[in-house]
Amino acid sequence: MEFEDLVVAVGEKCSSGTIGVINYQTNGFALYVHSTGSGFIYEGTAILDDGSVIDINDLEDQKVRVYNYKAITNYHVVDGGSVIKAYFGPNYKEEVCEVIAYEKNQDIAIISFSSSLYLEPLILGNSDNVKKGQFAIA
Repeated sequence: MEFEDLVVAVGEKCSSGTIGVINYQTNGFALYVHSTGSGFIYEGTAILDDGSVIDINDLEDQKVRVYNYKAITNYHVVDGGSVIKAYFGPNYKEEVCEVIAYEKNQDIAIISFSSSLYLEPLILGNSDNVKKGQFAIA
């Protein structure tokens, strides 16, 4: 497999777990888009029709009521937002997010949201295994 094919394969694998993040602010009359960015889902749970909660990776053929996700984005994207929403593409409803943690100096934030869509969390690697100068896709 050629290098470009490997990069394309990584992009395809990550597409379901990558989201848009929109920061809406208000001018006193209406919401407007203040900033946009991206994020990635790193954790998900499913609330089943019977009310039980399971890790999204343990799903088989259960009936899911809703999925709950946690995602990482940049702090500057969500900073000062009146409403933060996750965006999945033009054919899907945006979902309201809650900023559950952030570190301003590191420019990182964790958001959570619920959706009826199944989105596959990304598998994070161990950066201790990456050598200086080694090619990485981020």
